[in-house]
Amino acid sequence: EAEEEEAEEEEAEEEEAEEEEAEEEEAEEEEAEEEEAEEESMTGFGLAELSEDALDVDLFEPETAEEAPEEEEGEEEGEEEDGTTDEPVEEDNMLASDPDDGLDDADNFDTFEIGFEEDGDRFILNEWIILTDEVALTGLSQTGFDLRDIEPLGELERVLIRAVSPDGMSLPAAQAIILEIAPQALIAHNHIYGTDQAASYGRMPQDLLRFGPASLTAAPKIGVIDTAIALDHPSLSAARIQTQDFVTYPGLNRPQSHGTSIVSILVGQDENYTGLLPGAEVFAASAFFDTTRSGDMATTFGLVQAIDWMMENQVQVINFSLTGPENPILREAISRARNAGIHAVAAIGNDGPVAPPLYPAAYDEVIGVTAVNRRMQVYRLAGHGQHVDFAAPGVLITHARAGGAYTTSSGTSLAAPFVSAALAVLIELGVEPEAAVAQLQSGAEDLGADGFDTIFGHGFIKLPD
Repeated sequence: EAEEEEAEEEEAEEEEAEEEEAEEEEAEEEEAEEEEAEEESMTGFGLAELSEDALDVDLFEPETAEEAPEEEEGEEEGEEEDGTTDEPVEEDNMLASDPDDGLDDADNFDTFEIGFEEDGDRFILNEWIILTDEVALTGLSQTGFDLRDIEPLGELERVLIRAVSPDGMSLPAAQAIILEIAPQALIAHNHIYGTDQAASYGRMPQDLLRFGPASLTAAPKIGVIDTAIALDHPSLSAARIQTQDFVTYPGLNRPQSHGTSIVSILVGQDENYTGLLPGAEVFAASAFFDTTRSGDMATTFGLVQAIDWMMENQVQVINFSLTGPENPILREAISRARNAGIHAVAAIGNDGPVAPPLYPAAYDEVIGVTAVNRRMQVYRLAGHGQHVDFAAPGVLITHARAGGAYTTSSGTSLAAPFVSAALAVLIELGVEPEAAVAQLQSGAEDLGADGFDTIFGHGFIKLPD
């Protein structure tokens, strides 16, 4: 009997050792997958891919597939007094092979150049956005600025203007002119925002955050400001999705990949895939255009218009899976939406743990979301800081791919919709918006240091019982 017991113990020890070895191999495989995903990740705003040549961008008609003729290089100008430079960067428009594949049907041409602020933030050169009231319009038309777009924003109770100034005007100079006419106006660069996402393969959304029966039958309104959506994807063909375009510049390609991935995580459903809340209604604002050198880009002007549209449609939550620089006009729009009971949820960004805060996640009015893997370890490229509110699944997430089929990616962009869905469900079920946030904070699974910390915020998002 003693020999039998000893043999059984040895066999049990061998099985335990084999299990531990299998777990270690699985962890090493997942770590390798994450590293591969990081290598394929987009670099912030794509700054590493940008040329330093001072060239214009020619925006083509959809029917034209010829390459843009290069303009002669302009003279380099010095740095402006506000720390910005008027040295533009080459931007070639990427045309789709299919003229109906997300392109405008506009016949007119437009040009723009991209400038850099001292800290590397990008903006549309010589363009300004102004947020003011209707009374100031008459005076602003006499300032010498070319008022290219004037958009009354009914829900924000303001007028949004895209204006073009004489070449080389600095921010302080533009502000001095505008504020003399409209002292209460906000004026800022037309900043550029981007998406971050790394590809690989992985896990289904509903396996990572399960909603109860009551939640699954709820039909909250969720706003998504992102790229265009591939509405013909099998997982989205039956989804309740309202779309609106907010790209300022005609003739540019509307990318679909990033927005399709985010919306599929929220409401995608077919025989092979189920998103978090298939019954939810999504209001998807297409705010991004595509250029070969810089990838997907959106401007402040388009983002603010999209927020007003979200307010008009009374969404409960707005999902921002995008990052960019601080902009006072964007913050004012988000603040007004928050005062109207609409919460903004945003990705922290994938620029790394020592990167400066990215926006809109870094605004106090916004719920910032970081990404973790299945072992509850933070995504290696995720930002850290006081603006991190929650952690959510964001590593190796399976989602729909524009053009059909599925793929998997990693990044804080993919974590944000998990928090947006959880918050929207609580509000739809009758919880007041601020109380809903408090419930998610108190119910979060604490990770890292005890209590709130700058890596995981309040912790991993959990649905209340």
